[in-house]
Amino acid sequence: MKAKKYWILTAILGIFVSVIWAVDKTESQITPQVTFMPKERDTLKGLQGVYVLVGNLKPEVEKYGLTTQQLKTDVELRLRQNDIRVLSEQEWLSTLGNPVLYVNVNIVVNEDIGFAAFSISLELKQKVFLARDIAKFCLASTWNSGDTGGVGSNNVKNIRDTVKDRVDGFINEYLAANPKEQPVPVEEKDKKPKDN
Repeated sequence: MKAKKYWILTAILGIFVSVIWAVDKTESQITPQVTFMPKERDTLKGLQGVYVLVGNLKPEVEKYGLTTQQLKTDVELRLRQNDIRVLSEQEWLSTLGNPVLYVNVNIVVNEDIGFAAFSISLELKQKVFLARDIAKFCLASTWNSGDTGGVGSNNVKNIRDTVKDRVDGFINEYLAANPKEQPVPVEEKDKKPKDN
């Protein structure tokens, strides 16, 4: 009996993950995508900041203690703590490349078995130009990270931690692409060049 229940739960999880994958796949077919990219980290070099956009969670998911606003606040706070500028919408519109960090979380909850399947997608989208005609451009994903999994329905709010892990991955890549200049020691600043 226990083995049968295990296989039923495994089958249900497989169905949930397939549904989430299909939703993500459909969305990616709607959003313009770039299939050839330089190293993703290289596309972060020189960014002056990012605008954070979080896809809306379904209202039935928010009753489990996870909200779109919580996710947006978490992401923005994590970026600020690591000295990555968070752009306002107005600043984003006037920033070269219009960089936006897009966070999309899809969650399907099955109350009958007390289980929630989720997928997380984190993408940096920015303006890219067509090589043969630079007058044509679109917003395209130049860096991305994702995750899928499952939790008990009473632990849906813990998906925030998985989102934070993905954001930490972005932060690490951003900081590697944009290393801070090391300050020159005071005694070296004061040294005068030697006359030859």
